[in-house]
Amino acid sequence: MMRWAPGTINLYIVDYSNGLLSCFKDSRMVGGYITEETEDRLKNLFHMLTELMITRRTQWSGVGFVQRLRAMELKEPAVVLVIDNYGSFREKTEQRYDREMLELIKFGETYGIFVILTGAGIGNTDIPSRLFENCRVGICLLLNDKYQYSECLREIRIPILPAEGISGRGLARIGGNILEFQAGLCHEGNDYDT
Repeated sequence: MMRWAPGTINLYIVDYSNGLLSCFKDSRMVGGYITEETEDRLKNLFHMLTELMITRRTQWSGVGFVQRLRAMELKEPAVVLVIDNYGSFREKTEQRYDREMLELIKFGETYGIFVILTGAGIGNTDIPSRLFENCRVGICLLLNDKYQYSECLREIRIPILPAEGISGRGLARIGGNILEFQAGLCHEGNDYDT
């Protein structure tokens, strides 16, 4: 987040995980930070994202975000919608935004609108299967068993499971391979702090 200018990327954070993403709310790239307490702003956010997708679809006339980026014709920022704890979001909003979410995940990437969801798994009570089927990438952190990893990574046999007892360990598919990774929280700091 420190290397990109607000003119190149805009983040919209919907935080239904008791403020776990609140450390990002004052970033100059964050156009909106919504929690359960400010849920009334969700309608405006989804309206804005839907209108943005329609506008870009019309203006770009068949040329997608990646093509415009490669041709150096891109003046509009990428937009990233982050929803933390999607299961809680769906429950508390009574699944009001399911249709909009499916549209954003299916077609948003073509128009520079990207979606990041977090959840405890895939299924009706968290990230619905029909929504997940349209997601391109699954990244796993601390799932309950190998079957959940298998479902998230779309792999029948998982060759490796994350090391147990180490916070931030996860699995991701990179170039067709399942790899273990270590996540970290980035923040400004001083290498000389003790």
